[in-house]
Order: sequence, then structure tokens, then C-alpha cells
Amino acid sequence: MREPLPRDAAPAARCERYAEVQAGIEALLADEDDWIAALATVSCELHHAFARFDWTGFYRATGEERL
Repeated sequence: MREPLPRDAAPAARCERYAEVQAGIEALLADEDDWIAALATVSCELHHAFARFDWTGFYRATGEERL
């Protein structure tokens, strides 16, 4: 596992890391058909790739007034 990118990383380093993370996520999700598992995978990969994230996740709307 690679080290999280520091909070003060240069924009070019962030762009490079996002490209790496995107490629990794695409590979992990290639055969995934459970979209909740896919959301969890994306959250985990983003959270551990960047030190600047304190919380990483999704809110899922299940109805008009519910998350």
C-alpha cells in the first residue's frame, strides 16, 4: 500500500495520484455488480490515498426525506 499523499502536495502530484487512484478503482470495480460495495470501495481507496481527507463517503438517498 502506498503512503497517503500529504496535505500540502503540489497540484501536479495530486493530479498524478488521482490518476493512479482512478486506475486502481476501475480495476477493483471491473467485475463488481453490488453498487453499495462499489461505493464502499471508492470511499476506502480515496480516503487512504490522500492524507487531507478526514471523512470520505457517500450519502445515499432512499426516499424523499431519508438518507
